[in-house]
Amino acid sequence: MAPSLFETTTPRRARPSQRIRVGFLAVGLSLAIVLVSVTLSSFLGARALSEAVTRGQAAVIRSGLSDIQHGWKRDPTQAELEAVVAELEQLEQLELGIRYVAVLHADGSGPRIGTPSRSLDPAELKGLAHDEVVELGEVVIVVVPLAPGAHRHGGPGLGPPERRGPPPDHLGPPPARPGPPGHLIVEFEPIMRAELLTRSRRELGVGVTGAALMLLASLGFWRLSHQAERAEQRLAAQRQLAALGEMSAVLAHELRNPLASLKGHAQLLVEQLEGSPAHPRAQRKAERVVSEARRLEDLTHGLLAFVRVGEIVRERTSPVAIVESAAIDLDRDRVQLITSSAPRTWPLDGPRMQQVLANLIDNALQAAPDQPVEVEITQAHGMLEFMVRDRGPGVPADQREQIFAPFHTTRTRGTGLGLAVARRIVELHAGEITVTDNPGGGAVFTVRVRTESA
Repeated sequence: MAPSLFETTTPRRARPSQRIRVGFLAVGLSLAIVLVSVTLSSFLGARALSEAVTRGQAAVIRSGLSDIQHGWKRDPTQAELEAVVAELEQLEQLELGIRYVAVLHADGSGPRIGTPSRSLDPAELKGLAHDEVVELGEVVIVVVPLAPGAHRHGGPGLGPPERRGPPPDHLGPPPARPGPPGHLIVEFEPIMRAELLTRSRRELGVGVTGAALMLLASLGFWRLSHQAERAEQRLAAQRQLAALGEMSAVLAHELRNPLASLKGHAQLLVEQLEGSPAHPRAQRKAERVVSEARRLEDLTHGLLAFVRVGEIVRERTSPVAIVESAAIDLDRDRVQLITSSAPRTWPLDGPRMQQVLANLIDNALQAAPDQPVEVEITQAHGMLEFMVRDRGPGVPADQREQIFAPFHTTRTRGTGLGLAVARRIVELHAGEITVTDNPGGGAVFTVRVRTESA
């Protein structure tokens, strides 16, 4: 395989722009991860702190209620219960949002203020009385057993009526001392915890948003720099092609006349040696000169075709007729046309597109000398498609871009200009030419051409 004119044998290295892109993306990703980690750690710490604050508030309430109710000698009145609420609300450092306070006896009676978040049966009250704090959604419940001295049936400041004299015998043994007469229940909203959680969620949202923006900025920079690099590469390739075109035009012009003279004289020499059987070796050498002269002539024609690809003139023409004209000078019997989805006409530069398809069909016929070649013409998504399928060895994935470079060829006697000219013509039609694998083996060259208005 002949190397491309622009290929180099030195190993490929990462370009400085590519290293900058990778470094910038790595830094952006690292900063985003650090920012998310810090904000998440802060959020988890705020949650733990809010739980500790809530438990501390509940402990203060339990201690305060225990101290208050030890001074009761009877059931508190509604006014006394309101005084308890007022005393709790004066603890500004706790920032309590008291919703419900009640003295609840076993029979469900007792004074209360507010509406409970849910009703509690005696069994639940007994279990809750041993917990430091019980959370029901956004509400915290504190349950404190009433002191035994706070009886329901005693007079104000008095215990039960004092019995004078010895107890009568018919009353039997004295009754057992009753258990706790009830429970003191307080429900409150932990405002401080809510504020801590709200602030921590806001900070977490800001941190995650900042990390996402940082990552998006890194990806945006990557994409923009990649597009800029590709544009720079295309510009460099265009400059190389322009320089190559100028050089090719000069070479082709300077070689045409000497080459024509060389070819003509060699052909005359072959004709003279044909009638002289005494010089068969000289005849073969003369024929070799003619063959090489013809190859150089093909090369000069290719160079001129490559240089002269400039503007195109579109006219409404039949894509099927273009393919028929391209295959007429080739092995037409092996070319199978699929035209069921072909449009009747399309705006194309007929001679130029015929040159493209003739090159693709000729390459396909040479890739598999004993196999047919399929050429399908379709219209899809506002584009005209020519698909040339062969049964040859295919094109390796790492060479699918290189084969369109000038002077890149896999043939011993090829010029390497056919596909380069084909790509330039297709791009002038605002289209593209690609190569993929044929599912049945071989390669598929696809030419896509837009309309003039697309």
